[in-house]
Amino acid sequence: MLLGLTEHFSYILQFISQILQSNTSLLFNKLCVAMETHSLARKIDRISQLPEDVLALVLSRLSIIDAVQTSSLSRKWKNVHTFIPRVNFDYFEMLMFWSGGNPCAVTLYNEEFVEDIFFKHYPVSKLVTFILKPPTLYHQEFVEAVDTFFQHYSSSKLVSFRLSWFFNSSHICGFKRWMQSLCRLGVAQLDLVFCKASFPGPDFSWHLLSEASSLENVRLCGFSLQSELLINQCYPIKALHFHRVRFAPGTLECILSSCPSLRSLTIVKCIFLFSKLRIHSPSLTLLRMKLWVPSQVGEIELDAINLNSFEYVDCVMRKLLFTSVPLLERLSITLYGNIIEPNVFGLLPADLTQVKSLYYQISDLQEYKKCELNNKVLSNLREVFFILVKPECDLPKITSIFDTCPLLQKFHLVVRLCNGLHLVLLTETSNVGRSYVGFHNSNGFHFELEEVELSGFSGTENEMGLALYILKCAATLKRMRIIRCPKLYVGYGRWDWMKNVETRFSKEKRRMIHERLQGQALSESAQVTIYG
Repeated sequence: MLLGLTEHFSYILQFISQILQSNTSLLFNKLCVAMETHSLARKIDRISQLPEDVLALVLSRLSIIDAVQTSSLSRKWKNVHTFIPRVNFDYFEMLMFWSGGNPCAVTLYNEEFVEDIFFKHYPVSKLVTFILKPPTLYHQEFVEAVDTFFQHYSSSKLVSFRLSWFFNSSHICGFKRWMQSLCRLGVAQLDLVFCKASFPGPDFSWHLLSEASSLENVRLCGFSLQSELLINQCYPIKALHFHRVRFAPGTLECILSSCPSLRSLTIVKCIFLFSKLRIHSPSLTLLRMKLWVPSQVGEIELDAINLNSFEYVDCVMRKLLFTSVPLLERLSITLYGNIIEPNVFGLLPADLTQVKSLYYQISDLQEYKKCELNNKVLSNLREVFFILVKPECDLPKITSIFDTCPLLQKFHLVVRLCNGLHLVLLTETSNVGRSYVGFHNSNGFHFELEEVELSGFSGTENEMGLALYILKCAATLKRMRIIRCPKLYVGYGRWDWMKNVETRFSKEKRRMIHERLQGQALSESAQVTIYG
């Protein structure tokens, strides 16, 4: 009896593990196959014996359509989908389902819209099946589907809710009704996406969230925010993400002042009706912030005494004013396109001596020049992360950072090549890795550098020269990691591995790297590890 029970739970745990690790598009098929297999083999539906909350957790990994379809599996499954804690109503997905997988009529206005909205959810191969027509199909069906969901939802708490849709003024009443239902269900994470590329999008009233006492994370995309009086309003929101949102003057300040518990603020590709962006709320507990501002904003001022991490993304470096950021330790700068300013660091204020970590991502180093030694921002750095999108640049130029940062302890370099929509690695036979000279140390040895990581490493002469330079100059080096696969910086100090790229060296390349680096380290305790 005990053996059978152990086998029973062992199978259940194994099944749940496989389900949670699977691609969501395959979950429904796996579930049906598993049900059928065990029904025929043992005449016992063990999966359905799981508690409803566990089944609901499994179904939360499915699309809303597949989750509802599980109601036909058995009587036990009839209402399980009404308990799922995470819900995603994606108009694109439902449009594909209702049209039987045939080409659907959606509107793709421009490349920016395609990049921001569509590619995040659908592969490029599916994009070509869509026709450029007004998105009027199945609007009423979508509204009825969302209404039906709220009418039958049985759980006492909804963890997260995402709504991605084309809607207009005729749907405002329905939208307000959904917001009221979400507040009643105690939603914790809310993601609202207006999928029309034209600006401005529909107005979103912040008062719609006034009854959401459990709301912690809000993401708005494509809406317009008008100035509102939020007198005595206090929201428990801890994270705000605005993407392609239009702000009226005074709106952002009003929202921030109503969120005293805010920890994270992200503003990406938004529209501001003013030339100076001022983040001023000294009472905020704001810890991290990411800004990707439009061209009409020429100046950014930050006044957040608890801010620990700041990330700036743009094609040019704008004037940054750090009025009061005494706790700022992590600074990230990502510049896309052709960089005009050769000395980006020189544009930063000189009083950011508390900054310890710098993440610097650029597309070209052709105009890069040696940083000024009197720049205090760099002189106190302990960690530097360089991400180069075009690795054909002269890597010797990077070595100036070692002279400018005498206290540097960790140095990470990520090298990758951008080719249209796809990021691909340099092949080992690429001719852009030509041999370079000029790796020299103007200030002698480095006595603080302990850890080095070179990812996206192809073994070109350019890269080998940099690795040898570091080994011969870092007197206290402990670890050097050389990795074939490049990393992808996802923000706020977090990394991921790039997908669909070459991740292994050939035997000949690995042998060459090992032979040329072996015995070259100045530090006796240095360990060089090659991955890939």
